[in-house]
Amino acid sequence: MHIRFAQLEDLADIYAIYCPYIIETTITFETEVPTFVSFQERFQTITAQYPWLIAEEDDEIIGYAYASRAFERAAYDWCADLAIYFRKDRAYHGGAAQLYQALFELLKRQQVRVVYALITAENERSVSFHERMGFYQVGRLKGSGYKFGTWLDVIWMEKTFYDLRDPKPFQTIQQILTQEECMEEIHIGGKFNGSHGCIEK
Repeated sequence: MHIRFAQLEDLADIYAIYCPYIIETTITFETEVPTFVSFQERFQTITAQYPWLIAEEDDEIIGYAYASRAFERAAYDWCADLAIYFRKDRAYHGGAAQLYQALFELLKRQQVRVVYALITAENERSVSFHERMGFYQVGRLKGSGYKFGTWLDVIWMEKTFYDLRDPKPFQTIQQILTQEECMEEIHIGGKFNGSHGCIEK
């Protein structure tokens, strides 16, 4: 499996992976499929600040993961919210851990201290996966979402990268890539190769 930064030309494949989760599942609480234009705007907003990675096999995009801002206030600069999706016919792909680990390494470079995952409680497989990745449950939002005629609980999970200390300023993913002197590839644990080029704005 090959992991790299998502680029604009990947969006049609990413969109095709995500839309069935809206239409068919409670994994996302989005209830209406966004237009492709609005999805592109979402992508550009997120990737101006945070990494969005894709997983490929045989030059085919099979999944993706990204971080986004968890809360608006400035004091939350060191927090991020995570999302991960694989093609529904590859939903239990064993590479999810590798994809998340690449994302973690980039977020650490950005000075992110804590990451969150909000998971529909009935999605037990995702809860178990996040526990294996070092997340723990910090809360349960009872009956917080309504989809397909059912009220749904949400489990709030958290993972902390480092202990409390005076933080360095949060850096955007674009700043990190600039500091890497525009290398063609960034290597993380010998497994992650990302074209810096780019996450276009």
